[in-house]
Amino acid sequence: MFARSFRFLLLLVVLVTLPGLLSAQVTATITGTVRDSSGAVVPQAKVTANNTGTNLSRTVTSDPTGQYVIPQLVVGAYEVRVEKEGFSPFLQTGVLLQANTQVQVEAVLQVKSATEQVTVSSTVNLLQTNSSTLVQVVDQQRVADLPLNGRNVLSLISLDASVMTKNVPSSVSQSYNLGQGMYYSPIAMAGARGGNGNFLLDNADNNEVQSAMPRPF
Repeated sequence: MFARSFRFLLLLVVLVTLPGLLSAQVTATITGTVRDSSGAVVPQAKVTANNTGTNLSRTVTSDPTGQYVIPQLVVGAYEVRVEKEGFSPFLQTGVLLQANTQVQVEAVLQVKSATEQVTVSSTVNLLQTNSSTLVQVVDQQRVADLPLNGRNVLSLISLDASVMTKNVPSSVSQSYNLGQGMYYSPIAMAGARGGNGNFLLDNADNNEVQSAMPRPF
């Protein structure tokens, strides 16, 4: 009886926590326009993004203006394949998705002839021309190589061009003790006050209520 009750309780805990774990996953978006060789848009083209690490794929269809959006993709390396009857398939390799980024993959379809497939293997530009949001990703290599004071990951925030670390107006006048020998000084992001930032950990709020400073990681 006890074992049955324990299994039921464990199942209940899993069911309650699973939606939160899924919603906390960091994702990215692939978007673009499908055109033919003359520059005309191609509607109803099949666009498939395949994660080369997991082999999981998502497929959408371009709209009447030739545009497509594939949202909520797990970060990683992708290939984007575009297909339309009467055209040779288009394949873009080397699409690297990083956290909270939006990558454009512009596909140009050639009229089907002797060419079986058009493959573009160059690395896709991560410039987000259709969004005004500033995104700065510090990858694993830089975290490992850069000298961090006390190995405090919050020191990496100052690498962003929109961050000011000197003479920051804030209700917190000095360094904030995060515990475990780590401190955090208020910063200004994109001209905002030092206490107006929002810190997320796995897509969940990670802020002290009174000081608006980050909680210890």
